[in-house]
Amino acid sequence: MRRGRVFGSWLFGTALTVCVLVVVLILLVKTLSNVERMFRELSNAHAVLKVDHVSIEGIRLTCRGRLEVTSNVPYQVEFVQFYITDVDGNYLASWNAASLNGASFEISIENPKFFGTVVSKVKVHGFVKVNFLVGRYGLKLNLPVFSEASVFRGRG
Repeated sequence: MRRGRVFGSWLFGTALTVCVLVVVLILLVKTLSNVERMFRELSNAHAVLKVDHVSIEGIRLTCRGRLEVTSNVPYQVEFVQFYITDVDGNYLASWNAASLNGASFEISIENPKFFGTVVSKVKVHGFVKVNFLVGRYGLKLNLPVFSEASVFRGRG
């Protein structure tokens, strides 16, 4: 009789262990498939920078444009940093902001080295730090941006 109880207890323990392992395995597979789907969605996210107007008047450079982030995942723009160079790659200015109110922006930078410069085109490049609202803490990615625009003299 004692041997039957030991065997029954062993069988119950083994069955319980197998059930727990099956549940854990199912949850693990479901979690990994969700993570894979989320990374597939995030790999399609990108940022587009469109510079509409650039002008240099005296020592002031003014740049207007739009920044558009396309993603199927909800997001929040946390940080923006742009570097402005001429066509040859010579540094002209940089600009950053903690966030953008809407997609449009206007950069106004005063620098004495702009006075008398002859620049026909500028390149605006940099990155946008985007917090994708997934999970408890989100996922932050730096998305690169680039644009090129012609420079207008005087007020535009």
